[in-house]
Amino acid sequence: PTAAQLSATASSYLGGEGDQDVWGAALLSDGRIVLAGSVNVRPGGEEVALAGAAADAPGALLLLSADGRAVERVARLPGVPLDLAVDADDRLYVAAGEAGLLAVDAEAGAVRWSATPGHVHRVDVGADGTVAALVPSDVGGVGGANDTPGAGTIHLYDAAGGAGARFGGHRNTLDLAVHAPSETVVLVGWRQARADGNPVQIAYLRGVGFDGETRWTGYDWSTENGADDFLNRPENNMADTRGYRVSVGRDGRLLAAFECAGGNPLFRYDPFDVSARVEIVGGDRYHEFFDTRSEHKTFFGVYDPASGAYRTGQQLTGRLSSGRGNTVRVREGAITTDASGQVYLAGAAAA
Repeated sequence: PTAAQLSATASSYLGGEGDQDVWGAALLSDGRIVLAGSVNVRPGGEEVALAGAAADAPGALLLLSADGRAVERVARLPGVPLDLAVDADDRLYVAAGEAGLLAVDAEAGAVRWSATPGHVHRVDVGADGTVAALVPSDVGGVGGANDTPGAGTIHLYDAAGGAGARFGGHRNTLDLAVHAPSETVVLVGWRQARADGNPVQIAYLRGVGFDGETRWTGYDWSTENGADDFLNRPENNMADTRGYRVSVGRDGRLLAAFECAGGNPLFRYDPFDVSARVEIVGGDRYHEFFDTRSEHKTFFGVYDPASGAYRTGQQLTGRLSSGRGNTVRVREGAITTDASGQVYLAGAAAA
């Protein structure tokens, strides 16, 4: 994009006193914007209460005009939306925490169907209308559902809300994505382990069929010294790694965003062969991990959604004025592609 294309066209203040959060955002096919989160003021537009929500409930969907300058509708929801997905017909799917899963029409004016499998923390929808909801095993533990949620349970639904397969997640499951053509749900997360006598966090990427059967698992290396897939078999790969976000982009490719604390992460190797180096795009000093330590850095990769095969990847680090590496995080961030394949990554960078 040119500088003109990246310039701000609208800016507004939607919040009030106290904490305000936006946990999900989506663009509809006509260009209108949907935000999902917590807003405790009345920012204008028509107000509706869905699924028995109180008229002053903080959880809401905000439907904005395509230019971002007008609030068309505020749909109050039970619970606070924690994630948002949109299908090919602009229908909205809300992970509403303890209120479960809500399927809402494209105008954010009515609930089409709902389900209450538990605390729904993440949601995605495939091109065929298959919906996957992640219910963590532990919502309130150290770090909560954004860090140490346990394996959790994945619940599948068809486009009309009919319940499909239900299956367990893997390690600490932090996000999921639906690839309808291959009938695969992709999970991402991490585990705490020890290798060569030292603690280490190890990321994974995993594909599970719509029937609940595991099809492939990438990374997630063994910590047994004699194993063929031992984490440190080729060299020291002890940088802590976590998988935080995964999605199927509008170009049909699988995107995954990871963090690593150290310059020697496992992402230098093929997800299915710890001894096979892969090519990382790299570039300038913000795309190489020299002169870095244990600050959190980001790696994001493009994979085949049906097989998990690695296609390409890139890495990001911040830089202090001294030149040393600094933090770039995708925890609670987002990643996707547009129809042309351009990658969009959201997160946080420290000064």
